[in-house]
Order: sequence, then C-alpha cells, then structure tokens
Amino acid sequence: MIRLVLRNLLYYWRTNLAVIAGVAAAVAVLSGALLVGGSVRESLRDLLAQRLGRTDVVVGSDRFFREDLAGAFVSTDGASKTTSCPIIRLRGVLARERTSQRTRTVQVYGVDDRFWRFHGAARSGPGDRTALVGSALAESLGIQPGDDLLLRIETAGSIPRESLYGRRDNVGRTIRLTCGGILGLNELGEFALQPSQGSVLAVFVPLTRLQRDLAQPARVNTVLVASSPAPADPERLRAALNREFDLQDVGVTIRPLPSRQAVAVESARILLDASIASTVRDAAADVGLTASGVFSYLANAIRANGREVPYSVITAADLDQGALTSIRRIEGAGRPPTALAPEESIWLNEWAWRELRIVPGDPVEVDYYRWQDDGRLSTETARFRLAGVIAIDGDVDAALAPDFPGISEARDIRTWDPPFPMDLRRIRPADEDYWRRYRATPKAFITLARGQQLWRSRFGQLSSVRVATPQREASGPAAPPVDSAAVSSSLARNLRGRLNPEAAGFTMTPVRTRGLAASEGSTDFGEYFVYFSFFLIAAAVLLAALFFRLGVEQRVREIGTMQAVGFPATTIRRLFLLEGAILSGTGSVLGLIGAVGYGGILVVGLRSWWVEAVGTRRMFLHVSVAELGVGAAVGVVASLGAILWALRGL
Repeated sequence: MIRLVLRNLLYYWRTNLAVIAGVAAAVAVLSGALLVGGSVRESLRDLLAQRLGRTDVVVGSDRFFREDLAGAFVSTDGASKTTSCPIIRLRGVLARERTSQRTRTVQVYGVDDRFWRFHGAARSGPGDRTALVGSALAESLGIQPGDDLLLRIETAGSIPRESLYGRRDNVGRTIRLTCGGILGLNELGEFALQPSQGSVLAVFVPLTRLQRDLAQPARVNTVLVASSPAPADPERLRAALNREFDLQDVGVTIRPLPSRQAVAVESARILLDASIASTVRDAAADVGLTASGVFSYLANAIRANGREVPYSVITAADLDQGALTSIRRIEGAGRPPTALAPEESIWLNEWAWRELRIVPGDPVEVDYYRWQDDGRLSTETARFRLAGVIAIDGDVDAALAPDFPGISEARDIRTWDPPFPMDLRRIRPADEDYWRRYRATPKAFITLARGQQLWRSRFGQLSSVRVATPQREASGPAAPPVDSAAVSSSLARNLRGRLNPEAAGFTMTPVRTRGLAASEGSTDFGEYFVYFSFFLIAAAVLLAALFFRLGVEQRVREIGTMQAVGFPATTIRRLFLLEGAILSGTGSVLGLIGAVGYGGILVVGLRSWWVEAVGTRRMFLHVSVAELGVGAAVGVVASLGAILWALRGL
C-alpha cells in the first residue's frame, strides 16, 4: 500500500502541491502567531534581567536607615547563598552644563564598588566627582565622557513637605559632576527596580557623595538582595529585618529629660504616626510605666488684653495626668471661673502671663498657620479663656518641643529659618531675652484633645510621648534616684519588640517575581494574532480540503477500478487518508519554516509600527520548539479533520 500511496502522490503532484500549500499556510500563520506571543514574553524577560541584574528583592524605606542593616540579609544556608548591597535611590533632573539641555525625571542611584560586585560586573566607582551615565540618558542629552553635568536631586528630608515644618519651596539640591563613562544596557545602564518597558534614564553617582550632600552619613534608603540558586525568599528577609532593625531605622528616638523624671519618645519627622504612638503606650504599660501624649505646635501670636506675644510654642497635653503630674501651677494668679470648659481652657507660663497682664477667665486668642489641602498656607485663630499659670521649672522646659528645623538651633529669633513666612518686625527685645533664657519652652498649654482638633495632621497627632520613670511614683525627699538611661534602654527593648518595621515605613518588594509576572502582560500577543489571523488559517485549511476533494473527484475511475478488483471501501478510505496525512505532514514541515519568517515580520512590526502596543523597541524573535510543535500539531489535526470531512462527503 505504501508503494501505491507514493506513486499516487507523485502522479497527482499538481493537486497535491495545492494541498501542501494550504496546510503550510495554516501552520505558518498559526505557529508564527504563537512565536510572536512567546517572543514578546521572552523579550520582556530579557529586558527585566538586564535592568534588574541579580536583584531578587528590594528592601526600601520612606526614610534613611543604617547602611549596616544590609548585613542582616546576608546568609549562607547549604548551597543557597544570599547577598545584599546598600544604595541610595532618588529621583532627579540631569542637565548638560555646556548646552543647558535637561531631561525629564531620571533615576539617581548612589552606589560604590559593592554595587558592581553584587551584580558580578567587572567595574568600580564612580569617583567622588564623577558620574556614570546610562546609554539611554546619554543619547537623549548627547553626553560624552568628560562632559560637565548638573544633577538636581530630591533632598528626601525626613520631615514631610506637606506638614507645617516641611520645606515645600526647597526640595532639591544641585550637584556638579563630570561624566566618567557611558553604561550600555548590558552594563546595567538602564538599571531599574520597577517594571517598565520604556527607556530608563539612569545615572550612577558616588554613594558617599550623596550621603554627605544629604547630611545622611552612613545611611541609605534601599537594600538590594539576591540569592542563588533559588530566588531570595521575602519571608526569610522579613524575619531578618524584624530581628536586626533598631529604633533609629524607623526614625524613633528615646531622649532622657533633664529632670530625670521622664523620657520622651520622639520622631525624626516631628510627628509620631498613630501606630507608633499607640505602640509606645503599650510598651510603657508592659514595663509598668505611665505615658502621656504631647503635641507641641508653633503659634504666630498669643493675644490678650490688647497685648501680644509673637512666635511661641504651645503645648497640648493633659496636665496633672500620667507622666505630666509634676508640672507646678502658680498660686496667687487668681481663681478661674468654675464653669470653664476644658476645651476653652488655656494655661500661660509665668513669663507670658506677666507679659499679657491678664487674670483667670480673661479671653485669649491664638493665631497659627495651617497648610490647606490645596497647598495654601492660611492663618487661623483659636479662642480660649485663661485657666491658670504654670511655673517654668521641672519638666516645663524646651524639651517639651520637638527639634524644629531652622528654629531650634538658632541663636536668636531673628536668625530663625523656618519653612513659613515670619514678620521680624514683631520681635521685641523681651522675646529675644526669653529665647536666650528658655529657648523653645512652651509659653502656653491647652488640653490634648483641643490641640489635636486644631492642629490635626495625617502625619500624626502627637509630637512626643512622655514616659514617667519610677521615680515619679516614689514619694518623699528620700526617694532614690533613677537611672534614666536604664529606663530608656528597657523601654527601647520593649518598644522594638512590639514595632513592625513594615508598618513603620519599610517595604519588602520581590521585584523579580513581580517583574516576571508583569512580563506576561495583560495581552497575550500570541492569542491576539491567532484571533487576528483566524480567517486566514480557516481559509487555508478549507482550501487544502477542497483541493484534496478535487483530487479525489478526479480519481473516480481509479476508485471504481479498485473496487472492481476487490478493494473494500474501508481500504480505499484508509489509502486516501494516508495520502492526506503525508500531505499534511509535508505541509506542516514547510509551514514551520514559514512560521519563523511570519513571526519575524510581526516582531519587526511590534518594535516599529506598533511599538506603542508593547512600549519598547527591544523586541526580538525567540524561536521555541514547543510553540512550533503546538502550531504544527494543531495545523495537522485541523487539516486531517478537514480531509476526513471531505472524504465523508464523497
């Protein structure tokens, strides 16, 4: 039978060529479409690998933390080895000094030799005054080695710029550098930690230079982590972070107070966020200490009785409660009205009371600044009545106020450099004398609830939490002194054990896993082009079936002769089916060759005419045996099905 089949194929070669062409066209289009889908995925994976280097997981924070924390993620477990690399990651704008050309936002990385060793690259640097520029960035500005560059970076201060004490008008710093080299794509020239298909504009600057210019010595905001042979496990890294971080890494400090009767838990951001404040209270209670919230704010003016005290710290706190029971009131100032509500009560310190010359029950107005949601700075006024006078001693000192940038370190009020407008003409010699003697000691006190109502902020409702030492609960002059450092240490250990670093600003991002998931894309281009070419595939299969049917119809005499000499109908059908299978197989082999060409044309279209669809021109054809095999198998099955349909009809 095989000999008869081969002779029939050769004798009816013209018709058979048409059948082969139809099958080849169907397989070429189907396999080519599948190749395109696989090529898009593989090209995006290649791009991801070139941009991430060896990075598996990124440990980041919205504030700077100790550079040494990177060592917590280094480990060796059998054949598995985990390494890490600390860097600073910021955004900036780069300008070529000679032409004044500048780019849109660029990715700025503060790196040193550890960065290149981490990625297995044979490179070092950059030097103190040089920068390594990615090829995409260099091409956009025409940068050549040796060119002078001006890099403006975000200062990334610890205080949010949307708060009263954040600097909205000065959020950047300009650094002068020299281009020390151009990095290609394969040299991490487009290093990026977020999946992106477009070009990445990246510049690498010295880590120590950034740390010095940002006033963040030995501190970073990002750690790169890689593991081999298996990718780094985020859960193991999370456990290492929980084990090794300290309070300064999340911007929390514990400060013993001069009176030694309490310690203050404060934030580098001036305001403690709600979760940290709540954790501090729980930690204090756990070691048997009482805690009180304090919210200090800067008022523009305190007015009463036609007089005014400008630029004063006001503290919102619940006096005589918790850790604030030692604040002493001055007798003889007069008795306040019995019906005075807590929310309208204000207590002046003895200096402000003498300046304003008022008695309990008199009205007092307080002017203060508020940043509105639309970015405007407005002046608001709160009204109170004097409830009493507070002595300036004990815990009533400058420690009640946080470290206000541009203010706390000033020698006098006229040298203040706050991030909001001031009218220096209002400053009197008496105000300067108060500053020299008492610094930021609050001049007025209101209830904590009232202060939080007036100065509420999404960044926090407390400037500190005061925790009383055991000495406060001892009675009599013979009470033994308490070591504030020991109390601080005990509180710090308990607080650290309760804090979740991720809730306090750290992030753990498995960038490689997410990048690989993103490379799959929301659009399967293989499926897309199969749908797009469906009618072409169907037409090719039907054409092959029709030509095969035509060939069978041309052989009616042959079929009759075979039946006359005793060939049963099942044998004749099997003979034609075998011929169809051979034609389909031959067509599919030729179709695979066409699939490579068809897929290549589509890939060229994706990186030129349809580049917006994939977002990158770095699309290359990746020939996959599996995808070619699937396309060929489906093409053969479809063709044989059509041939069987044709035979059944005959």
